Amino acid sequence: MVEATTRWLETYPMLHATTQNTILGLEKQVLWTRFRNSLIDTWAKEHGIEWVYHIPCHAPASGKIKRYNGLLKTTLRAMGYEYESCLDLTLWEKRTAILQGYELDASNMGGWTLDKHHVLDVQNGILYKGNGENQFISQQPPVVSSIMGNGRRRSISCPSCNGQADGNKLLAPVALACGIDGSLYVGDFNYVRRIFPSGNVTSVLELSNNPAHRYYLATDPVTGDLYVSDTNTRRIYRPKSLTGAKDLTKNAEVIGGTGEQCLPFDEARCGDGGKAVEATLMSPKGIAIDKNGLIYFVDGTMIRKVDQNGIISTLLGSNDLTSARPLTCDTSMHISQVRLEWPTDLAINPMDNSIYVLDNNVVLQITENRQVRIAAGRPMHCQVPGVEYTVGKHAVQTTLESATAIAVSYSGVLYITETDEKKINRIRQVTTDGEISLVAGIPSECDCKNDVNCDCYQNGDGYAKDAKLNAPSSLAVSPDGTLYIADLGNIRIRAVSKNKPLLNSMNFYEVASPTDQELYIFDVNGTHQYTVSLVTGDYLYNFSYSNDNDITAVTDSNGNTLRIRRDPNRMPVRVVSPDNQVIWLTIGTNGCLKSMTAQGQELVLFTYHGNSGLLATKSDETGWTTFFELLEELVEAALRGSIPPGQEDSLSYDSEGRLTNVTFPTGVVTNLHGEMERAITVDIESSSREEDVSITSNLSSIDSFYTMVQDQLRNSYQIGYDGSLRILYASGLDSHYQTEPHVLAGTANPTVAKRNMTLPGENGQNLVEWRFRKEQAQGKVNVFGRKLRPMAANGSQLAKAKPISDGGSASGIAYLRRGGKVAVQQQLQPERGVRICERNSPADTKVSEEGGGGGAAGAGAEMQPMVQRCSLW
Repeated sequence: MVEATTRWLETYPMLHATTQNTILGLEKQVLWTRFRNSLIDTWAKEHGIEWVYHIPCHAPASGKIKRYNGLLKTTLRAMGYEYESCLDLTLWEKRTAILQGYELDASNMGGWTLDKHHVLDVQNGILYKGNGENQFISQQPPVVSSIMGNGRRRSISCPSCNGQADGNKLLAPVALACGIDGSLYVGDFNYVRRIFPSGNVTSVLELSNNPAHRYYLATDPVTGDLYVSDTNTRRIYRPKSLTGAKDLTKNAEVIGGTGEQCLPFDEARCGDGGKAVEATLMSPKGIAIDKNGLIYFVDGTMIRKVDQNGIISTLLGSNDLTSARPLTCDTSMHISQVRLEWPTDLAINPMDNSIYVLDNNVVLQITENRQVRIAAGRPMHCQVPGVEYTVGKHAVQTTLESATAIAVSYSGVLYITETDEKKINRIRQVTTDGEISLVAGIPSECDCKNDVNCDCYQNGDGYAKDAKLNAPSSLAVSPDGTLYIADLGNIRIRAVSKNKPLLNSMNFYEVASPTDQELYIFDVNGTHQYTVSLVTGDYLYNFSYSNDNDITAVTDSNGNTLRIRRDPNRMPVRVVSPDNQVIWLTIGTNGCLKSMTAQGQELVLFTYHGNSGLLATKSDETGWTTFFELLEELVEAALRGSIPPGQEDSLSYDSEGRLTNVTFPTGVVTNLHGEMERAITVDIESSSREEDVSITSNLSSIDSFYTMVQDQLRNSYQIGYDGSLRILYASGLDSHYQTEPHVLAGTANPTVAKRNMTLPGENGQNLVEWRFRKEQAQGKVNVFGRKLRPMAANGSQLAKAKPISDGGSASGIAYLRRGGKVAVQQQLQPERGVRICERNSPADTKVSEEGGGGGAAGAGAEMQPMVQRCSLW
C-alpha cells in the first residue's frame, strides 16, 4: 500500500542569547548575527536578548531570499560584552550553529509525497523519506579510514614515494597540514609529501635526517603557501614549488631565522623589530598563519610573529630566564601577564582569528584583543583535592593527559591529541560551547609501546570512537571538516570524516533502513531508483520518471504498477491504481494539492494557510472537517478567551506562546509550569492523578540528559550523540546500551551491540553484559545474535551457575549472590523488552526479557516470586 504524506514546510527556530540574570558590572550586550548574507544587529541592556528568525515556505517575488537545502551552518558572529570599567573595549565571543534548511520534495505531488518514495540529499547526507521521516546520515557518528600507509616503513631514500597514496609506505609521519584545494601535506620524516584530492601523492621537499627530529607544517588559508617550522636548523621555510622539483633539497626559501641560536638576555632581542630572515631563533615548533597572512610560531617559551613585510616581533613571552607564571584558573589575563612553561604546538581559529597554544597539558586561547584564557585542561594549582578532573564534560574542568598536538576546524572546534604511547592514544574535541568529548581512539588493553604482541591497529573502517590509534603525533582539519591524524605508531595517515552515503560498484548510492528492513538505491543525483529487501536482496519497488525527473510510476515485486499522469506544467492530474481505478487531483494556485476525486465523488478537500503550504483544514467524503491552527492563532484565541473552530479542548498559553493549561472535555485539567534558567524543566500537574511529574532536560552537543521525577522516584536518561543510551533507575539499577555499525546497514545506522546492566546490591554491584555475536565466512554472515556474559559479583567468581531453558524459546543462567538468587534470562525474540523485578529482599532481583510463556514463569517459580516492583525497559 502506498500512502501520501505532507511535510511541515516552515520552521520557527528560536535563539535565546542570554538568560534573565545579568553579569555584575555588565553595561551592555551586543548581538551580531550572520545568517548567510543577511546581517541583524541588535543590543539590549541588562536583560536577555531574543532573536527569532523565520524561514519562509516560498521565496518572495523580489528573489532577495535564496532557498537553502539540507543543514546550514550559520555563524553567530559575535556576542559582545561591554563593562563599566572599560567602556571603550568590547569583549567578543563568536560561535556557530547548525540549522535545518528546506527539505527536498521527492514526488512533486502538490506538497505531498508517496510514503514508499524517497529522495537523497547527497551533498548534505540527508535521506528524506516519503512518510515524513528524515534520516540525517551526516549527523551519525563520524567514521575513520586510512588514506595512506600500510603498516610497513619505506626506505630512507624513498624511491617509490610518488604514486597512489592508498597503501603507499610511510617512514615516520610527524606533521600534517591541509591545503586550500583539499590537498594534505604530510611531514614523513625527511620528506614533505603532498596528497592531492585525486589521491595521488608526490614529494615537495626533502629535509635533513641527521639528527632525527620533529618539525611542524602549516598553510596560508588565503594563498595556500606551505610553511615548515624546523627545530633542527632553527629556521622557517616556505617551499618554492608545491608540485615537486628536480632537487627537493633546494626547493625552499628561508622566511625566518639565520640558523644561529637566540641566547637568553640577547641585547638585540633575537632580532625583534627587524627582518625575520636576519633574526635568531631559539627552538621553533608549532606554526600557524592567519587570514591576514601573519605567521605565528612557537619559539622556546615565546610566541613570535612575522608580518606581511617580513618583520619579526614577539607576541607573548620574552627571551630572559623568567619562570612561568601561574595562570588564572577561571578568568582571563592580559597577554603581558602570561609566561609559558613549555609550549609545543599552535593553531589559529579561522572563525575569530584567535590563537590556540598547547602548553604543558593546557590549551590557551589568545584573542585578538590580547586576552588569554584557558580553553582546555586544568592546571595543577587550580585543582581542588578530592575533585575528579580526569573525566568531565567541561573542557576547562578536565585534565589533559600527555597532550602532544592541537588543531582547530573552520567551525571553531578544537581537537587535541593525547598519547602516552602505551594505553592512552586518543583524540578529543572541544566544541564552541566548551564541552569536551572523545572523537577517536579507544583505550588499549595492553602496552602499545613495550608489548610486541599488543595489537594497536584495527583493520577496516568503522566509527572513529572505536578506532585504535598508536602514538598519534599531529592533526590537521580540512575546510570540509575532515580531521586527519598522523598515526605514527601504526605508520598510517587516518581520516575522520562525517558519515555519508557511499557509492557501490554500480555507481549507485545505498542507504538502508534497519527498522523497515529495506535498502534504498539512488542514482548520483539522489533520485530513488529501487527499494530492495535488506535481508534477502529481493527487489520490492521500482520507480520510473519523466524527462523532467518527476515520478510517473511505482511497480512492486508482484508487477503491480501505480501510475501518475501529469499536465504540461508537470503538475499531477490523476493517479491510476493497479486495478485501473482513477483518482483525479486538483492543484491550487499556491501549488499545493487541493482535492482528490474518484468516480465523481470528492474524497478529500484541503485548504492551507495562505501561501505557506501549512495545512489549515481537511474535509473527507463524509463532510467531517479537521482544523489545523497555527501557534500564533492559538495564542491570539487564548488571549481573546475564545477557541478556534474544531478545537474542543481548552488551551491556555503564556505571553511567549508556551502551553500552560489544558482542559479536556472529560473535565481533566493539566497544568504545565516551565522554567529555563539553568535547564529546561517542565512540571506537569493533572487532576486525574495525585502524583505530579517533573521532567528536566539538559541538552548539549555531546549528549542529552533527561530526568523524570514521579511519585518521589527519580529516573535519569542519558542519550549520546552516537545513539548510546544510559538509564539510571530509582532502584539503583544502571543499564547502558552501546552502539556499533549495523551488521547489514553499515555505519550510517548505529545499532545497539552491547548492553551492560549493573544490579544494585547490599554488598556491592553485579554486572550482566549482553554482546552481539557475529560469525562470518567468505563475506557471508552465518551467525548473528546476542551473547550473554554475567560478570563476577563483587570481584569474585560466581558462586553457582546453571543453564535455564524452556524448550528453545529462552536461554540464560541462574546464580547465587550473597544470600539471594538472581536469574538472568534472555528471550530469543529480539523485539521483546526486559523486565526488572525486585523481591522482598534487596539482594533478590529478577531480570528477564518480557514475553510470556514458560521461560519467565519457570525462572520465577524457581526463585519464589514475591514481587514488589517491576519496570519494563
